[in-house]
Amino acid sequence: MDSLTQRKELLLKALATLAKSIQLMDKARERTAFYSVIFDSKKDLEHTLHDSMLQSFKYTVYTFFDVIKNHLREHDGKLVVRSPKRIFGRMVRAGLLDEKEAARACEMLATCKLYLETYSEEVAGHIGDNVKEYYTLMIMMVERIKV
Repeated sequence: MDSLTQRKELLLKALATLAKSIQLMDKARERTAFYSVIFDSKKDLEHTLHDSMLQSFKYTVYTFFDVIKNHLREHDGKLVVRSPKRIFGRMVRAGLLDEKEAARACEMLATCKLYLETYSEEVAGHIGDNVKEYYTLMIMMVERIKV
């Protein structure tokens, strides 16, 4: 199995894990009875699940970008660009993304990078508020490149 195929498999697993994290966060917000078995408060449960979702998000985003970059390199051997803006620009030119999707993908990567650098609660909240949209964007892009 080649390296890109292995990366694609890792990405699909990471996306499945992120989907499960999002689902658990939604369930925790809907239900209140079960948290008291392990956690002192519902807020403690939500915080723990949010942290788990953030970890999953970070790994998924970086795996996603690695797969996209290497997919483009495999299909266009002269790709040496590493910046997200240029990578997603190349996808726009190839008809795999529109301008709005490319901008949103760049924002997702920039937000993830900012969170890694600062561990800001504000940035974490932004990710939490947008994680479903980011997930949907990654799934759509994965389907377009036929991972």
